[in-house]
Amino acid sequence: MSDGKRSEATRAQLFSLGNTIESLNPASSRESNLQQLALTELHDLTVARNQRILKGQEALHPILWIGLLVGGAMSIAYSYVFGMDDRTAHAIMVGVLTVSIVGILFMIKAIDRPYNGDVKVTPSAMEEVVAIIQSGR
Repeated sequence: MSDGKRSEATRAQLFSLGNTIESLNPASSRESNLQQLALTELHDLTVARNQRILKGQEALHPILWIGLLVGGAMSIAYSYVFGMDDRTAHAIMVGVLTVSIVGILFMIKAIDRPYNGDVKVTPSAMEEVVAIIQSGR
């Protein structure tokens, strides 16, 4: 997912699981209800997977980045209009505003793509669940 791609092996396993669930022949209404519940859960799992894949491929549009950068620059430039008698205090205020805007832009960039970069969702939780399922616990 960090490459913005989907795993065909996982897709094949989901189809296989779906075919297995659909091929069951329930002998009672309880088994029929369980089969229906399994199909519902599989559907929910597939929808969640597709949403994760789409989120991994999305990024902030370049036009929005231009708007953010121009807006930040305009805000900093506008702060120069409000001059103060004390130039040191004015420079500190402009500096704090600049650092704040740059920090916000950096955070937006860091979390722009959820599955790659410095701030990302890692597969460790999913790997732990898979390990639990495979161990039979």
